[in-house]
Amino acid sequence: MTAIAPNGSQGGIRMWPSEATATWLYDTANIALIVALVTGAVATALIVWMGNVKEEYLKKELAQTTERAANANERAAQLENDAAQARLEQEQLKTKLAWRRVTSEQHDKIVAMLRGHPMTVALVYSNEPESMLFANDVSKTLKDSGINVVGTMAIGTELIFGLRISKMKPPHSADWLLLVSAFSNADLAFNLAESAEGLKIIIGSKPPPF
Repeated sequence: MTAIAPNGSQGGIRMWPSEATATWLYDTANIALIVALVTGAVATALIVWMGNVKEEYLKKELAQTTERAANANERAAQLENDAAQARLEQEQLKTKLAWRRVTSEQHDKIVAMLRGHPMTVALVYSNEPESMLFANDVSKTLKDSGINVVGTMAIGTELIFGLRISKMKPPHSADWLLLVSAFSNADLAFNLAESAEGLKIIIGSKPPPF
């Protein structure tokens, strides 16, 4: 039997690609795979790195936003405190400038102490609207207590401020002590005037607020 020498084909069929081409494609594919793997590793590293950097920027921005919000809240609180202080000062000023009146609570306290103790009280007041209105409140309160009130308008050049109750000479009468106690118990501010023979209440001008 005679042997058949190989001629690059099998059974008359030529193989494709050639060995040289197959070798080149194999090497090229390996190189491409290596490049792809390296590229993927670099990309992964960059993603992780840049993700951390981005997170740090976000944390910084969040901290700045939180700080700005805290400063804004602090400023808002300060403005609210300033507004509250301004309202308080405004109310205090209105109270200082308001005309004097006998409140219903003061009226009831005085009436409760003086009712059932008849006496006569002279009421003298300044000739100006605020004092006359306040004197009317005092007069009504005393009359509601059953006290005889003799009212006269003050005539003279002396300028008198505030509410005064005449200071009786010792020994103090029971009526005087009761009258002074009633006004004190009602928190109706007064000073003691010069001594007088009878019970006298003097209502001068409202003291200056400042």
